[in-house]
Amino acid sequence: MAMCCCLDGSPVSQEEVGKSKANQRYGDYIDNPNKFDVNMCHSCTKSPLCCCFGALPIVSVCSAIKLRHKVLNHVNPGSGWENYTCCQSKFGGCCCIQPGSMGEQNFPAGYMACEACCCAGMAISATRIEMMDEHRLSVDECDNRIIRFNNCLQCAVCVAQIVDCIINNDTTEYIENVLECIASIVFCSVSGCMTAQVDHEVNLRDKAKSVSPITQGMER
Repeated sequence: MAMCCCLDGSPVSQEEVGKSKANQRYGDYIDNPNKFDVNMCHSCTKSPLCCCFGALPIVSVCSAIKLRHKVLNHVNPGSGWENYTCCQSKFGGCCCIQPGSMGEQNFPAGYMACEACCCAGMAISATRIEMMDEHRLSVDECDNRIIRFNNCLQCAVCVAQIVDCIINNDTTEYIENVLECIASIVFCSVSGCMTAQVDHEVNLRDKAKSVSPITQGMER
């Protein structure tokens, strides 16, 4: 976590927004007026069980599926899987993979299972972004640091794998294995914290919705 604190937590600047499609996507959240009730640093204390389920391999697949369904029905109550598309179309398409035009509506739960298994990070990120879009939630500095730290580790693993393929000796293989182990642990931890953050936000807002009509009725 000390290394994580060394990373910049500020959002993408206006100058950086136009440099890539990814920056343009996250640039949309710079001026959003609201924030998550709890950031990823503290989400594990708010929803500890959800954090564990979201972090554990295999179990996290079920957790990602359940959370996406929960968020979709939070945004559109009673809609089931009706509004599901691959990664909720948050990351665009590539070649033959075009969200919304791959027959997802024929078997949405099955597609979501494949998404959670093959693209675990994108699956939970898409669910989180869906909530950010719905409630105009802004980015948090702590969240930015954690996500960037995870991304840096994944890049380091890729570099280590390339170096090991070129040099191919015991030292490079050992370094690659150590980095892969660390990166996997961090990825699972980040997934768990992100899952807990989104789950807590959905529960909080659903509770607020259920209380508001009662309060209005009493005032009348």
